[in-house]
Amino acid sequence: AGTSGKVTITIKNTEAVLKADKDAPYYPLVYYPAGKSVVPTISTDKKTATYAISYTAENAGPIQIAGTIGDMKDIDLTIDGKVTGFDCTTSDNLFAAVKSLKFTNNGELASLKFKGLTNVVSVDASNNKLKATDIYPQETPMSKLESFNVSNNPLESVPEVVINSPSIKTLNLSKTELSGDGLN
Repeated sequence: AGTSGKVTITIKNTEAVLKADKDAPYYPLVYYPAGKSVVPTISTDKKTATYAISYTAENAGPIQIAGTIGDMKDIDLTIDGKVTGFDCTTSDNLFAAVKSLKFTNNGELASLKFKGLTNVVSVDASNNKLKATDIYPQETPMSKLESFNVSNNPLESVPEVVINSPSIKTLNLSKTELSGDGLN
């Protein structure tokens, strides 16, 4: 018997630009497994695309998000469910519009690469398996990053991305290898 599960990706933005029209769809592309497009549910206000992905051990693999939708703004990207890694190392304009990145109901995230999220303000990767060396970019500052929550991860040091980011206001390192019980 294999492992199975569900992942839900929610892309919410401030502009009412998304369309699920069969002949002229307009939404970010999500592929799972590689090469197979997942069609989202678009909210009635045309600001949110929700992608539901089911997987089994036989078809498990990376989820790819791509988009060149230039008129999406202030995106909240939420990934709900078990994923082991997030890799956003492209400069795709969809990712440049992401302001908030959040992982929920995960517990498995062991790699976080978000160099392409050049305007991200808030990241919540709490309750996972991240170590400081698993978080990239390490040397490149994220100039707009204000809030970084990596509580309840086996971090052994403060991630370099946080040390090098000049805008950090909130850093949650509670329940990590370096924190003790009450460090925020």
